[in-house]
Amino acid sequence: FSRSFVAAKSGTSFSDRRFTFGAELLVENDNQDSPVEFALGDSEKAILRAAGNDRLKAARPGVEFVGAGKGQYLRKDTVVSAPSGVDTSIVLYRFAPGDSLDAVFSITFSYVGPGNGDYAIIALGRFQFAGLRRGSYSPIRFLPMPAAHRFTDIDAGARVTDELSVGGEYAVSNFDANRFSTIGDQDNTGPAASFNLRFSSGGVRVGGRDLGALDMNFKERYVDRRFVSPDRVNEIEFNRKWNIADSTKQDEELREGSLLYRPAPAISLAAGLGWMKRGEPFLSKRVTASANLGGEAQTKANYDFEVIRSQDASLDDRATWFRHRAGAEYPIGMFTPGIAYNGENLRSTGLSSGTVRQTSFRFNEIVPRLRIDSIGRMFLRAEAAWRCEDALSSGSLKPASTSLTQRYRWELQEWRDLSSSLDMT
Repeated sequence: FSRSFVAAKSGTSFSDRRFTFGAELLVENDNQDSPVEFALGDSEKAILRAAGNDRLKAARPGVEFVGAGKGQYLRKDTVVSAPSGVDTSIVLYRFAPGDSLDAVFSITFSYVGPGNGDYAIIALGRFQFAGLRRGSYSPIRFLPMPAAHRFTDIDAGARVTDELSVGGEYAVSNFDANRFSTIGDQDNTGPAASFNLRFSSGGVRVGGRDLGALDMNFKERYVDRRFVSPDRVNEIEFNRKWNIADSTKQDEELREGSLLYRPAPAISLAAGLGWMKRGEPFLSKRVTASANLGGEAQTKANYDFEVIRSQDASLDDRATWFRHRAGAEYPIGMFTPGIAYNGENLRSTGLSSGTVRQTSFRFNEIVPRLRIDSIGRMFLRAEAAWRCEDALSSGSLKPASTSLTQRYRWELQEWRDLSSSLDMT
């Protein structure tokens, strides 16, 4: 559909920027009377009016009769067992492009999500009946749904002292996924709010002695399940960070706190705690710790530890996920040898049964490396990664695979106006 978009934003500060205030408004509308490169008939509009905001209902049949010798699927009447256990008479379609007599249908299948469809994809362009609600595809064509989105955001911040600052943000969205229908419009509006506090001291002094720098951060956030942001608000690894496996929209509550201490410019120690709840079924807690040593042209070393404990009643899952990362390097003249380690252990069990689930895994990886920063104008780097992975077998984690990966890089930097590089893995 043709679309209109209007945005306005304003901000101000006062008291020497100790206080800030901002507001933003976005309005984005599809014109349901102006489709682009297609036409909606009265029957399609009636389907959209009855669908509300349900994407699965905004569809028309994908089965098309094309005649003998032209189709790829044949029709078959059969009796199957429904998830309730009751035998049901249904019509299903079987892929048989070689049957020039009975394969009289051409079918478009659409992805509807696991457990929402009756068909599974076998190969490109080939689908097979998997059982009622046991597949991810259905023989339907989705109709385009014209949407309307209004978004309002207000943020404020204050620098209480030179070390302490606070901030907050409140937003409201109104997202109508289908302008043709008024069904479900009472659930279009959802709020979101966040609060953050930061204390940053460049030098903590006790008895006239400098004990180093200290940073403390706290963040709290609430996102309603109906809230729709015009852009991504979570980091890319957000689901992995909290071990979220269910992508359905839920009310989210999140709290995080972190502490960073630098007793010397080349040393830093950090720790963090996190808590997250999504609706009633999901709860996750995180603990992190890290240590870093080194600066320019010095020995460098780091270690990061993370543990996530989560449970999801909707998936009957309880999980504990450990992650370790470490590295060190030591310059010797023009050579800088180093080594890195990366390891994870995810143990997932059923909440009710306690049995280990198939999503469990474990791996350890060791990576020795060598870097030569300057041979004339050339840069060289080489590393080899040994990785051992364990997977679930007979109820426990057992060795599943090993791998060796070699990586090499050569660079020529600005030699007579020429730069070049070569990577090989």
